[in-house]
Amino acid sequence: MSEQELPKIAMTIVAHPDDAEFGCGGSVAAWVKGGWEVYFVICTDASGGGADDATDVGPEARRKITDIRKAEQREAARILGVKDVIFLDIPDGTVQPTLDLRRELVRLMRRYRPTRVLCQSPERAWKPSYAIGRHHPDHLAVGTATIAALYPASQNAWDFPELLAEGLLPHKVRELYVMGAPEVNHAVDIS
Repeated sequence: MSEQELPKIAMTIVAHPDDAEFGCGGSVAAWVKGGWEVYFVICTDASGGGADDATDVGPEARRKITDIRKAEQREAARILGVKDVIFLDIPDGTVQPTLDLRRELVRLMRRYRPTRVLCQSPERAWKPSYAIGRHHPDHLAVGTATIAALYPASQNAWDFPELLAEGLLPHKVRELYVMGAPEVNHAVDIS
């Protein structure tokens, strides 16, 4: 299959609602304008995104913030032209690059069959300056899990053979884009 024949399907995999908009919203908008079908995968349940100085962080407050953040995420995706938003609902602040998360990401890659995947960096960047917000533990874990899912698991039938029983055949993602990578080697013109 030539580059021109590859399906214009992209998947952006991030930890929290708003991570995609901060990290790659312009790129996603440009891709959608260029005819790409884009899906957002949000790994957390959005329950920890309230004010840092909050004193009520109980179950009801968490449900409320989850509902607000998910609604905001869906609206932002609608404005960008994103095809769908998938929430994996891992409790906010607890994401680890586990085999379960990797399996779920492989399941999604095999189901939607993206040509390109965009994720957060699994590495910290210290230069030109250390941007601590970029290095939330959930961001790093999602980056690690995404890259491990992309290669080799998504394209390897021997990884997660139970997915074959679900009718999800191996899929090779052709392009990987990493937000906040320590070495920047690509830019998308969003003007």
